[in-house]
Amino acid sequence: MGSNLYAPKQQLLSALEEIKTLPQSQFIGRSQLYRSPPMGNTEQPDFINAVAAIDTELEPEQLLNYLAMIEQLHGRQRNGQKNQPRPLDLDILLYGNVTRETAQLVIPHPRLKERNWVLYPLADISPELVFPDGESLSSLLQKMTDKDLEILEAE
Repeated sequence: MGSNLYAPKQQLLSALEEIKTLPQSQFIGRSQLYRSPPMGNTEQPDFINAVAAIDTELEPEQLLNYLAMIEQLHGRQRNGQKNQPRPLDLDILLYGNVTRETAQLVIPHPRLKERNWVLYPLADISPELVFPDGESLSSLLQKMTDKDLEILEAE
């Protein structure tokens, strides 16, 4: 999850509370909050990022639809442009060991392993994680740097 508009830290904390109310789902935990610089379009504020874990009986596409509704409640308007400022961005990174590629959804998230602002928060909640392809999170973190990441104190 990420935000860089309209009080980003509060956007994430509010979204986390909404995620806790998802049907057929149980909130497991969340990472610390991290500040990271924007990608691509660097003429925008830094992002605040986190990772949350849930146990859900929702199908991946159902979960994606609920997350999109939460984004909309926070003012997210998708215009097809990438790397733009946004009040809230909620992605499904992993869904157990499921791999899926449809027009609507790719699991695991296609750029998951390239982003330190995703991997470090993921390690906060699941340090022993092994991805569906067998690669461990710890091996990825050994190749990654926490450069440009700042841990924020959670409220």
